[in-house]
Amino acid sequence: MRPDAPLEVAGIRALHTGYRARWVTVLLWCPREVTATRAHQRGSNDVEARLTVWDETKVDLDTADSALFDLVLRTNRRSPAEAAERIHQAVTASPDGSPYPHDPVD
Repeated sequence: MRPDAPLEVAGIRALHTGYRARWVTVLLWCPREVTATRAHQRGSNDVEARLTVWDETKVDLDTADSALFDLVLRTNRRSPAEAAERIHQAVTASPDGSPYPHDPVD
């Protein structure tokens, strides 16, 4: 995703309804403060723009149905290896109706 492009919940809905396939939709999330810290640590020179996108994305997510995402993972609470394993499990598992983890988005 471009750093200046907010998440488009409508686009995800269109993908789910417009293309016949088994989709596993994953939201990787972290709080605004973590986003700012990580951007500064990477030496990003567009931190304010990234935080504006974070704000826009949060508004978009607040209007979304909670069932839109199969998996919601907080990257500040899970290691990259754990997140990757959860995603791998979700993609390779047979769809039996078992709930996937949904970390809080706050």
